[in-house]
Amino acid sequence: MGLQPFHNHTEIIREALNFCLNLEESIFLEEFLLYSKHVSWVLRGFNSGFLNFIAQDILGNVGKIQRSSENHRINDFEQLVQFEQRENISKRDDSAYSGSIWLSRALLFFVNFFELLLSNRTLSSSKSAQYVYKDTLKTHHNFFIRKIISVGIKTSIPSRKDILSYFKNDEDAIFLLVDVGKRVIDKLELVN
Repeated sequence: MGLQPFHNHTEIIREALNFCLNLEESIFLEEFLLYSKHVSWVLRGFNSGFLNFIAQDILGNVGKIQRSSENHRINDFEQLVQFEQRENISKRDDSAYSGSIWLSRALLFFVNFFELLLSNRTLSSSKSAQYVYKDTLKTHHNFFIRKIISVGIKTSIPSRKDILSYFKNDEDAIFLLVDVGKRVIDKLELVN
């Protein structure tokens, strides 16, 4: 499968911790987008067709949020979403609101996949991905996308051993990314 070792996990952990420190008040857009990009980079590192699909989806939605922030000159995520709602543009496909909904779904997949992978060691990684996809993203995809993803999960998810090796067997790094992801998702649900 050609996994690329995860060399910079300490940097991602540091950035994730910095993000956690700011979660109590408001979502700081820069840190939120940085965390989302880190998740995308982690997923892309596996060279898996399915995980690359999720990574690209994350980056696409990060782009929507960044463009909306730049266009409206608003750097606070909550204020940006509230502005879009007041201006009746939150339902547009290119809005930060729309991007955040899809981004939270992708992050939920990421968080639940890695959490299940670490908590249930009897399930294969592809079975874990199947269960999590069914619970998180499947209902939001059309028939065609579901079939493509079904094949992608069966054929391109790395093994549990390869995933842990990618993280240099540092389960604490995975748990931290999961923990931060849960906090991000909780905060996104409050905003959306």
